[in-house]
Amino acid sequence: MHVVVRVWFCAAVVASPAFAQAAPAKDTGQEAAAALGACPGEGDCCSAHPAPACSDFNCCDAICFIDDLCCVDEWNESCAAFAAVLCADICTSTTCPGAGDCCRVHAGDGCEDELCCLAVCTLEPACCDAGWNATCAALAIELCPDCEASLCPGEDSCCATHLTPGCNREACCETVCAMDETCCTDRWAFACRQLADDLCASTVCACAVLGDFHQSGGTDLQDAADFQACFTGAGGGPITAGCACGDFDGDGDVDLADYEKFAALLDAP
Repeated sequence: MHVVVRVWFCAAVVASPAFAQAAPAKDTGQEAAAALGACPGEGDCCSAHPAPACSDFNCCDAICFIDDLCCVDEWNESCAAFAAVLCADICTSTTCPGAGDCCRVHAGDGCEDELCCLAVCTLEPACCDAGWNATCAALAIELCPDCEASLCPGEDSCCATHLTPGCNREACCETVCAMDETCCTDRWAFACRQLADDLCASTVCACAVLGDFHQSGGTDLQDAADFQACFTGAGGGPITAGCACGDFDGDGDVDLADYEKFAALLDAP
């Protein structure tokens, strides 16, 4: 009889609403991180560091809710990238936003989409102080939803093999990558260089330095006169080899799209 009473008592207690409220819920990763009281930590929320958590409580708490490993393992590059986007009030940058398309290589520091710029420069700080190169554009394509998966134009010549994806003549680059996408996702291998020979305008490899018609080591007023003489307008090609230095995108004509890039060289110090 005593045994029956004890069993009934235990069953009644477990079934009671008060006991149900007191029973701990199964921890999720986020609840486990919060229970550790990791926030705030010591490191900068906007930069990767080996310790877990970061110094701003609200930012730390928000990031660790998304990825609890940021509060139980280390505040790595991924945590800092989240902070750049979600904690923009504390992750300020003098170069974000900058000038230029985040999804394309360009000479300036930073890029025009502030959140994308912050996310990329958190992972690769050189993108905000040493030019927006192919690495920066590749990160933007990976991190930023508005970027299409393209690296055209790239930094290096369409007419030579190189270890970076894409090449420096936009139309030629896009034509080649439409035939072989690895040329824009991996590296500009010999097969990509051959495709450039076969598919792009015949003059695309006739100029060593774009904008420098006389290969004098710079772009000057004489080059401006040559550019004007070579101007065909959109679709007005094909051009001669002597005008190849004005065809910046490699599409076989010299038009306003090329002039925009040429004018930037003239304005450069």
